[in-house]
Amino acid sequence: MTTRTAGARGIRAVASIAVITTLVGACGGGASPAPSAASPTTLPTPVATATPAATLAPVVPTASPLPSLKVLWQGAGPVTAKGLATYWPTVDPITKDVWVAASRQNQYWIFSPDGKFLDAWGTAGSGPGQLALTTHDPTPDSVGAIAFAPDGSFYVADNGNYRVEKFDKNRKFVLQWGSFGTGDGQFGSPKGIATDGKSVWVGDDPRGDVQVFDTNGKFLRKYPGSFFFSRSAPAGKWYATNPSGVGVTDDSGNTIGQLAVDWGALGDFANQFAYANGHLYGGWAHPEDPSLPSGLIEVDAKSGAILHKWSNGDASIGISADGTTLYLAADGPNYTGWPYIQAVALP
Repeated sequence: MTTRTAGARGIRAVASIAVITTLVGACGGGASPAPSAASPTTLPTPVATATPAATLAPVVPTASPLPSLKVLWQGAGPVTAKGLATYWPTVDPITKDVWVAASRQNQYWIFSPDGKFLDAWGTAGSGPGQLALTTHDPTPDSVGAIAFAPDGSFYVADNGNYRVEKFDKNRKFVLQWGSFGTGDGQFGSPKGIATDGKSVWVGDDPRGDVQVFDTNGKFLRKYPGSFFFSRSAPAGKWYATNPSGVGVTDDSGNTIGQLAVDWGALGDFANQFAYANGHLYGGWAHPEDPSLPSGLIEVDAKSGAILHKWSNGDASIGISADGTTLYLAADGPNYTGWPYIQAVALP
């Protein structure tokens, strides 16, 4: 398994992973296209032939395929070119519209709750209010984490420009902060962002930490942690995967719990979690090796028990305000891109 801690989509081997999640309600090859309406082809029944018992191969049991969650809709923006990838689905708390980064277009696609494409917002560049939503790696990652405050204002982790930008609820640029570096208030590759309307948490991949700012960009503190947040959770709790399961921390990065989740059956960690009604929903995927399984899991937020597994899934997910719908975005197998967002219904 390839370790992807700097310049790659889902981090895995950060053993000292502290945890973060936000109060607002997301990449790799697991999201499945909507089912085709075409009728299956009926094949002729093969004629059985006798085979000597001595030549029969032993029966090798195979794992049953995972069930699939119902696909409610699958949407795309104005461009679906090969290599375009989506990242970090997020729900606007005021309009309930679903935003997802169309990273290689350096913009966000906006969908209504029922999947209607509404707008493509954003302009590529490095000026105030412009966006650069890929990393500077030799094989650029798709990024573009976005976080909404309760009043509808929002913050963008403008990774390619090593900064955070703030916009009001009407998408008007307000302010920016950050530069490249390792000092307080600087960034190496900001890939995750969260806010409760009072503070802003920014998770940085190569730095391996989470920096906390006030809403005007003033640096407050930092602590070791993952950039993949569980972005909807009870106030003051953050969840993130680690080799032993899922760690739980408070707003300052202090460990307050540990869920012993058995990752063995997945072959990999889940990435970020979405929280609803006492359950965590996590996606896992292997974009570097599409022959390996990907999907979604449901975990009890108190015991860490895996309650369900589904074949839908990937590493970047969002959740509706009522906790009934997950939104899936993806980088695609071998980072080839999957230029869609998919909504699936939770049972």
